[in-house]
Amino acid sequence: MTGFALGQQLQQGATTSTCFAQSYQTKTFLDDISDQLYTIGTNLYNLDFSTFQTDLATLSLNFNNLLIQYNDQSIGCQTQNKIVQFATRTQTVSGFSNWVFTIFYGTFYNMIQAIPTYGAYLPQIAAQPMYESVMYIYGQIYGFYTSGYATKMNCQQIGYYAGQWVAESLSTYVETTVAMVQIQGM
Repeated sequence: MTGFALGQQLQQGATTSTCFAQSYQTKTFLDDISDQLYTIGTNLYNLDFSTFQTDLATLSLNFNNLLIQYNDQSIGCQTQNKIVQFATRTQTVSGFSNWVFTIFYGTFYNMIQAIPTYGAYLPQIAAQPMYESVMYIYGQIYGFYTSGYATKMNCQQIGYYAGQWVAESLSTYVETTVAMVQIQGM
């Protein structure tokens, strides 16, 4: 969750931002809730009902507080702006076509570059952060799977790269090299 917040800001070290602080606070509430659920489950398993009502009341209060934390996190991370960007990208023809191009170019362009038959005909453009994000997440999951689940995945980094991919796909920034290639018809 905190890694995703950093990725949305496109700044891996921005741990003093409001978005990161609110994400960390929300994560702390989620950790507390998971601890409480474990405690309630353990008590039920041991048939210890002495604190059951108190535990449920505390759990209910923490769920309510979690909703407040999610709201504060959405304000701190400016989620409303991303929702508006997403709406523009999906509800208008120009926005949708630009969004499809952004995702295709940013994610799959370098994959196509790697194919010798097709890559030779494409202009050489710098590596895209979206492609790097997808490849990092793929590498983490592939390493975890092929090691027989012995390799520990770096969830903070996976969250960062997922957030970066979302931020890059919703942004309206177009790299100047790409724009020139489109204008010149290469």
